[in-house]
Amino acid sequence: MPVRDVIQDMYTTKHLGFPVVDRGVLVGMVTLADVHRIPPLDREAMQVRDIMTREVITLPPGAPVMDALRIMSVRDIGRIPVVESDQIWGSSPRRTSSR
Repeated sequence: MPVRDVIQDMYTTKHLGFPVVDRGVLVGMVTLADVHRIPPLDREAMQVRDIMTREVITLPPGAPVMDALRIMSVRDIGRIPVVESDQIWGSSPRRTSSR
């Protein structure tokens, strides 16, 4: 997917990060922070795979919510994909206040 398309999806859905899946397997995460690391002129020629974070922290479906909250707080990340047997089940988003 082109980076410009994921930027549009971020603004449309108001989600600032998405899991990147290849043939059903989680291969990375792309966030607004990843996008901002790339100069605007370069974004037009780039694909999500070029800018995504490849080392993704994941949790299994049965992990306690407190584990997810602790990890997100310590690592300053906005979501943790829930993965079992290389298949993504969902993600645990961190809610932030707009105030």
